[in-house]
This record gives sequence, C-alpha cells and structure tokens, in this order.
Amino acid sequence: MNTTYIAPHGSLCMPSNSITKKNKIAVKVSGVHEDFNHLNLKDSDFSEAFYSSMLAIFEHLKK
Repeated sequence: MNTTYIAPHGSLCMPSNSITKKNKIAVKVSGVHEDFNHLNLKDSDFSEAFYSSMLAIFEHLKK
C-alpha cells in the first residue's frame, strides 16, 4: 500500500524529510496561501526541507 501525505509549505523540516524518505513515504507540498479546494501540489524536495528547517530555526531564535 502506497501512502501519500500532504504537508503545508514550510512544515517539512530536515528530520521529518529524512524519516519520510527512509520509510519510502511520499509527501506532496502545497503552495503558500493555497485554497484547500484548489491545491497545486508538488513533490517534497531538498529545497522545501531546507526552507522549513531555516524557518523553524528563525522561529526558535525569536523566542
């Protein structure tokens, strides 16, 4: 059984990305501010994981 998950843009950081890749789980990422009824999904990639990780770091540093 193949499983595909949908992740919002900016939510798939490096650890999550490596776990899904290791377990062969497909992840599609939505675009910024997309309406749920009209999603333009793309495959997750390194740039999405990098962006999400940087976003998490900056949010942590703001505290």
